[in-house]
Amino acid sequence: MSKHLIEVEPIHETGEGAGRVMTLSTIAFTLMFAVWLMFSILGIPIQQELGDQRRAAVLDLRGGGSQRFDGGSPRASSPTASVDVA
Repeated sequence: MSKHLIEVEPIHETGEGAGRVMTLSTIAFTLMFAVWLMFSILGIPIQQELGDQRRAAVLDLRGGGSQRFDGGSPRASSPTASVDVA
């Protein structure tokens, strides 16, 4: 050892299994971070694909692809809806 280093005695004993806990925690964190990173990268194409499918399903339920989705407002979809101009 170098003469410039100071050795300090530990304050308390390390409990049994502390190394195992640290190792498993590190592995679990690494795996979860990898999954999170993969979903953040792949999430945009998945979201776009699911969004297109949802939009198509809504249009199919409403009876066609040329209608605009108005959020379910009965007044907006009514052919007799009128607007009073003051």
